[in-house]
Amino acid sequence: MHTTRIIIQALIGLGLTLGAASAASVPANLVGEWRAGDTSTSGYENLSTGQWRSARSESYRLRLAADGSYEYVGIMLMQSAGCESRIFDTEKGQAVFSGGKLTLKPTSGDVQYYLCDPKNVKKGTLKASDWSWKLGKDSAGKEALLLGSADGKGNPTPYYRAAASAAATSASAAPRTISGSITAAGGHSLKNTVIVACPKGDCESDGVKGVAISAAGSSTTFVLSGLDDVPYAIYALQDNDGNEDVNAGDWVNREFLADGDVPLVKIGAKNVKLELVAVK
Repeated sequence: MHTTRIIIQALIGLGLTLGAASAASVPANLVGEWRAGDTSTSGYENLSTGQWRSARSESYRLRLAADGSYEYVGIMLMQSAGCESRIFDTEKGQAVFSGGKLTLKPTSGDVQYYLCDPKNVKKGTLKASDWSWKLGKDSAGKEALLLGSADGKGNPTPYYRAAASAAATSASAAPRTISGSITAAGGHSLKNTVIVACPKGDCESDGVKGVAISAAGSSTTFVLSGLDDVPYAIYALQDNDGNEDVNAGDWVNREFLADGDVPLVKIGAKNVKLELVAVK
């Protein structure tokens, strides 16, 4: 069993550097291309001709890369009382995951639309958008990436992994991740909490991985990625006084305070549950 200070140093060291790293990565099981709707996006990505092809309803394509970059194409067609309106949005940028929240921050792209008059195409504005996300199943029981409004209102839109992307995923080795949820007692904010994974319980190892939580809520999900094929001890710390030690006023997971070795978690675990409690 390593000393408390060794664990603290591993946590603090990760906490000082993980802010940018966690913002620039995509959970391994989300990497690839996802599609929603019933209209093909083929032929809409190059607007140099200014021509619109016939379409119906809506279609969306979201491509997520491991480095946090994304590409998005969206088409929406609305018809009522002889009036046809269309919106086309294509963008590239950075995808930021924080617990169950996804923020898409475009750095380039184009938005065009018209309302009833196809000859009067207007330019829209690219702007960041917030979404809730989770991997689950649609109403028919089919696995999907469920994207909904950030406030949780309404029904989420199911995105399905594109066939080529799904084939590539199934053909490759399963991503080495550990995921789960963390909750702070009494509604305490989790912001600036660091979750760390120590290979075989060794927090002095060069293989220590972690993630910093930026969300201010008292409950969120987490994914530890890029792990080796060994079991890990999982710790969490919110060092509120910044003195690199555990004192009254800091918050840690219950296992951190327990006597004896922390149980090791196997690679691929998806339901790890951590509870952050106050140190008294």
